Amino acid sequence: MLEKNLYTPADIERIDGISPYMLERAWAAGTGPRKTYVGTRIFIARDDYLAWLEKLRNPSGKAAKIAERTAAMLHEKAKRAGQASSRARRASNGDDYEAASAPVATVKRGRGRPRRQA
Repeated sequence: MLEKNLYTPADIERIDGISPYMLERAWAAGTGPRKTYVGTRIFIARDDYLAWLEKLRNPSGKAAKIAERTAAMLHEKAKRAGQASSRARRASNGDDYEAASAPVATVKRGRGRPRRQA
């Protein structure tokens, strides 16, 4: 991190990859880091920024429940994708009778043999 005490949104983008647009959305939702105005420019104090990052990394209350539910949903989605991939692999090896016996459409592509359509 930089050693200075005030960051601009551009500094934060360079340091952590958090875009100024995301900061604006967080401020609009009331969850962003505390802003400090110097003239017309917006700065974020280093301590406020680090406290906000810690709050993002370790949510509590309603945010923690939402994060837990989202992680469980993504886990289920990944399991279903793995099962579908496994069924497709067995079908291509000829191990799965049901998948192998399903009709497969063919498409004529220019000259030559028709290509199988998955």
